[in-house]
Amino acid sequence: MPDKVSSTTIYYDGSCPLCATEIRHYRDQDSKQELAFVDVSDTGVLLPPDLSRQQAMARFHVMSRDGQLIDGARAFVA
Repeated sequence: MPDKVSSTTIYYDGSCPLCATEIRHYRDQDSKQELAFVDVSDTGVLLPPDLSRQQAMARFHVMSRDGQLIDGARAFVA
């Protein structure tokens, strides 16, 4: 799980070239460091109890600051 509990957390598959490129773009845009990024392809990372590694690898997920887990296309707008 991310170090910043107060941030919006993005769970992504870092082994996916397209996903990694997209996340690099988001990191570059996050000058205020308001986002935390978690590469779910790293088996050492901890995931929230309601997110399995299989789910996280299959779809893009975002945990909002208020603890809401959003996935898929809706997560991109969150």
